[in-house]
Amino acid sequence: MEFLKKIEWYSKTKADDDALIFFDGKNYKRYSFKKIWVDVCAIAKSVKKGSISVIVADCNYETFIKYLGNLAGQGVPAFYSPLTTRQDAEIYNHEFKKITEYYDGKSLIEDFSHEMGMNGFIQFSSGTTGLRKAVLIDSEKLVIQLESLGQSLKIKKTDKVISWLPVYHDMGLIS
Repeated sequence: MEFLKKIEWYSKTKADDDALIFFDGKNYKRYSFKKIWVDVCAIAKSVKKGSISVIVADCNYETFIKYLGNLAGQGVPAFYSPLTTRQDAEIYNHEFKKITEYYDGKSLIEDFSHEMGMNGFIQFSSGTTGLRKAVLIDSEKLVIQLESLGQSLKIKKTDKVISWLPVYHDMGLIS
């Protein structure tokens, strides 16, 4: 995958440069390209090819690494938003149970593997009109979209991007 190749290349050519910076409300945590690549490779070793990993987590370094590690290991990461204080825990748990029963892993692979060649991730819709739907995001098309966005915004290599949206939100991961 092109995106992972770029991270690997940066881990060799700009190993100690900051690739990600997370702010936890008090402190900045910086992660170099080398650190990211080492952690991604460690996760990738434990991923079974074609397996689906549902990632239910807040926006942090570990979530990002789980996502990339699953891609590197040829797994299929699937983002699902965590329970928040605005949600009823009983309803959330009921919906999550229904989704895991419906998408038992095997059906997700059968539904999507022919479309993406096991090279993408799954994001769940918000579920406003019913049970959340699994939406396929093809990795190669994602890279094309990001490159197009970068060109439209005239983003240079020296620019930094800040996002406050969580990775399970489509605009948090993709923009």
